Amino acid sequence: MIIGLLAIATRSAIVLLWLFAGVRITGRKHLAQMNIADLAMLMLIANAVQNAMTMGKGNFSVGAVSALTLMLVGYGITRLLLKRQDAERLLIGVPVTLIYNGKVNWRLADREQVTEDDLNAAFREHQLEKASEVRLAVLEVDGSISVVPKKHHI
Repeated sequence: MIIGLLAIATRSAIVLLWLFAGVRITGRKHLAQMNIADLAMLMLIANAVQNAMTMGKGNFSVGAVSALTLMLVGYGITRLLLKRQDAERLLIGVPVTLIYNGKVNWRLADREQVTEDDLNAAFREHQLEKASEVRLAVLEVDGSISVVPKKHHI
């Protein structure tokens, strides 16, 4: 019984780290812009990995061990990120400057999977129409785009 529960804990930790890496690799833009298709995909992934973590067993002790493992690994990652700035940069990422003084860095935008439509939507949120009106636009680590206009509108 104990060995089986240790296997569940190990599988749960591995699946969590695998999912964490997958989200990091697919790009942060998706974090801020979840749509119905993304929600459906998230639900399907949750269902798929549940069996991988619990070996298809649905009893209380298996679920409790799996949930506790996920919480402990999550807590450990949070503590690591608080203590190690290099780990935070690696795992969470850093803000990326997409526009500086009206000039779009399309190489970085492409790398981060940010489209012209994404930038235009961020401009509209600040009552701006084009990149030349932007002093600074930054893709934040949470996937949102921060915009600082060249001239502040009142």
